[in-house]
Amino acid sequence: MRRIERLINLIAALLDGRRPLTAAEIRERIAGYETDNVEALPALVRTR
Repeated sequence: MRRIERLINLIAALLDGRRPLTAAEIRERIAGYETDNVEALPALVRTR
């Protein structure tokens, strides 16, 4: 999956939700973020 597609999926999911998603929820629900490697989402952790 290309980076831009992964980012668009993330943005769509975050805009659709009523509350912020945890990193675990993002890995579970959004295509391209299925990894168990917590270092895969460093920017997400920094911006929370």
